[in-house]
Formats: sequence, structure tokens, C-alpha cells
Amino acid sequence: MSSTEPDETPSVPVPPAAPEAPAAPEPPAAPAYGAAPVAAAPAAPAPAAAPAAVPYGAAYAAPGPIEPRALSITAMVCGIVGVVLSFFWLGFLPAAAAVVFGHIAQRRERAAKPFWLTGIITGYAGIAISLLWGLVALVPILFALFLIPAAITYS
Repeated sequence: MSSTEPDETPSVPVPPAAPEAPAAPEPPAAPAYGAAPVAAAPAAPAPAAAPAAVPYGAAYAAPGPIEPRALSITAMVCGIVGVVLSFFWLGFLPAAAAVVFGHIAQRRERAAKPFWLTGIITGYAGIAISLLWGLVALVPILFALFLIPAAITYS
């Protein structure tokens, strides 16, 4: 073969050479005797470590936003106060407020079910106790008003 004829074997393209990494800077030389010391540059902060993998997925996930519970807690507190005060003749109004707030919270605050349910139950219980105490007080009054005068006139 002559040197002017091209090679018949296919040539493989050669990838370009990778750029060389820059050389590390040399450490500063020790100061000469009697020279003022040179302040060393502050060390770069270490990179932050990657967070560890959480086992079992979202078991440790952050909680969602907190929903409002004001009506539900108001219903529960009014219901408890209504039951306690019903034994002292003063519980009808807080118990009625507990029932109203509890039913409003039932529609608006679904996530606070234990609170509004407690308010509704104790509210109705406070109303029932108040009505029973009212009947206990009303029966002697009615007896005194109607039966005693009738017994006096017929005797």
C-alpha cells in the first residue's frame, strides 16, 4: 500500500481529553524571624449532613394545619357548667347554650367531634336535670295553691 491511499479500516472517534483539575494551593510559608504573624483565613464550614432516612415512610410527618375548635369547646364547657349548675337551680341557660353551640359546631367543625358531642350530650342532660328540678319545685307550689284552699272551703 502506498502512503497516499486512505486506510480502509473504520476509525474510532477519540473522546476529547478531560480537563485537568486545578492544582491545590500551596500552604503559606512560615513567616520570617521577626516578621509580624499573618492571620490565618477562617476555615470553611463543613457541609450539612444529609438527613437520615425516616423508617416506615410518613410515620414522622409533620401534622397538618389545626382546624378551629372554638364553638366545640364552648359547647363542651357550657354543657359541663350547665349540668353542675342544674343541681343549684341555675343550669338551664348554660345547658341550652351548650345544645345550640354543639349543633352549630356539628355542622362547621367536623374534626372536633369529641368536643361538640360532649357539649350536646351534657347540654341535654343539663336541660333534663333542670326540668326535673323545676317539677320538684312546681308540684308543692301547685299543691299549696289548688288543693289546700279547696280542702279549707269544704271543711
